[in-house]
Amino acid sequence: MPTHVIKITGSNSSNGDLTLDDRGHTRAEAGDTIKWLIGQHSGVYAIVSIQEKSGSTNIWSTPPRQQGNHWEGEIAPDAEECDVYVYSITWKASEKEDPLTFDPIISIKPSTGFIDTFLYATAALATAALAFFTFRFLFRKFRK
Repeated sequence: MPTHVIKITGSNSSNGDLTLDDRGHTRAEAGDTIKWLIGQHSGVYAIVSIQEKSGSTNIWSTPPRQQGNHWEGEIAPDAEECDVYVYSITWKASEKEDPLTFDPIISIKPSTGFIDTFLYATAALATAALAFFTFRFLFRKFRK
């Protein structure tokens, strides 16, 4: 399954906010891998922990853990569609500063099964047919 990279591109050490390249909302599918990377010049020295917030849905088969200089977790293959994982990234701006927290989310996208794909394809074909016949009608009307 795909790997979704969440890159930390900026930070605010006065309030704990992080700037993530997905704006703090990762949309993934069951079985996907999530990887958190600290961008250069982001103002983040290190991620201390990534933890589930109270009341959140646990979506992990392998919870987020440190892997060298990044963090990584694997979403369970049986994670439910539309589940939302609310979590905290605890991070430090420097080795000596106190840890700060930021609370993004990960949501599980609904799968598009055969029926959904069939309906989308049918709608696209119907739209194309309508456009074609409208063009032919208008062409004849203006040609006269």
